[in-house]
Amino acid sequence: MKSLLKLATVKAVTEKKELLTLPRTVQVQLNRTKSLINFNNRYIKLAKEPIPEECTVFDVNGSLDVRRTLANAEKRIHPISRFAYYVYTGLVDELQEAWIKCHGFGQDALMRCKNPMIRYFAKFCDSGDAGDENDVEDLYLRATLLELEGVALYFYRTCSKRQRTLFLMYRTAKILRRRSHADWEHECQMLRLMLSTKDFKIDKFFVEYVVGTNNNLFRGSFFDLPKDCQMPEFAEYLMKLCVRFAE
Repeated sequence: MKSLLKLATVKAVTEKKELLTLPRTVQVQLNRTKSLINFNNRYIKLAKEPIPEECTVFDVNGSLDVRRTLANAEKRIHPISRFAYYVYTGLVDELQEAWIKCHGFGQDALMRCKNPMIRYFAKFCDSGDAGDENDVEDLYLRATLLELEGVALYFYRTCSKRQRTLFLMYRTAKILRRRSHADWEHECQMLRLMLSTKDFKIDKFFVEYVVGTNNNLFRGSFFDLPKDCQMPEFAEYLMKLCVRFAE
C-alpha cells in the first residue's frame, strides 16, 4: 500500500495536479514526501548527518514534526549532530539538554566549531554569555541568508528595538522590489514571522521619513503585499495619504 501511495505521489507531482483535487491519503503522502525532502535539503549539509527515516514523525496533515523527530533520533545520531539540528531548526529550548549529552570532547568540539551559530549557542549553554548586539545582528543576517527561519527569528528577537525596526524595513523593501523573484514567498514567510513577534510601535516620524524617501516603492506596491505582511503603522499612514490625495 505504501508503495502505491508513493507512486501516486510521484505521479501527482509529475502531472502538477492541484493538491486539493487528490484523495486525502495521497495528499498526506505528498505532504510527507515534500516535507521530508525540504527538511533534508535544508539541514543535512549543515548538521552533516542524516536522520534515519524510521525516526521521522509527521502530523495528521503530513508535515514533519521536527521536535519529535529529533527526540526519536537521540540514540541514532551523534550528540553533536543533534545539537546542530536544534540550532539550525531554531528549537533553542532543547539546546541545554542536548549540550549536556555532548559532555567532554563533544562540548569542546562545539566550542571550536567553524560555524559561528554553533559556537554562539555552545558558549551560551556553557556560560550563559549571549554575546554583544553586533554578534547577534551578524548571526541574524547569516541565518536569513541560509533561509533558517527558526534560528533567524530567535536572533531577531534578541536584537534591540531599533535594530528590529531596521530589519523589518529592510525585508519589507526587499519584498516590494523583488516580487517576481523565486524567493518571494520565502521572504514573505520570514516577514510574517517577524511581524508576529512585534511588540512595539514604530515612531510615526520614522514612518514618514521612510515613505518620503521611498515614495514610489511604498505608495505603488505596499498594499499588494499579503495582509499579514503589512506593518500597521505604514498601512495607516499610506491610507491617510491616499485619502488626502483623493480629496
